[in-house]
Amino acid sequence: EKHPDCPGLNWVVDDATHMQFQDQSFDVVMDKSLLDCVFHVKNFDDSILRFLREVKRVLRHSPNSIAVFLTAAPPQEVMPYLEWKAGAGWQVEQDELTVEVDDQSRVAKGAVAVGRSDPPLE
Repeated sequence: EKHPDCPGLNWVVDDATHMQFQDQSFDVVMDKSLLDCVFHVKNFDDSILRFLREVKRVLRHSPNSIAVFLTAAPPQEVMPYLEWKAGAGWQVEQDELTVEVDDQSRVAKGAVAVGRSDPPLE
């Protein structure tokens, strides 16, 4: 079993475009490279939108909720999806990620895009 020293950690295999979780199940959603992979499938535009809508659906509507997308894709490719294509309600920030490789600090080629889910409009 992976990471038996982390009680409460569950590994789940699921379809990121149609997750099994209830609405507003999580305070934090973290993506490490799935968005990058989806850019390389047929009809990627539709797949990316379905993935981001699912992230938004399972993320709690709270000022403290956050979705983090770690991506190596160029910001000009990713940011339009996070800023407007996935629908209203994301406050998006972009930053570079500094990583340690072979005892040297390097800035990752891509960006870290962070979106917060605003409360739903009523």
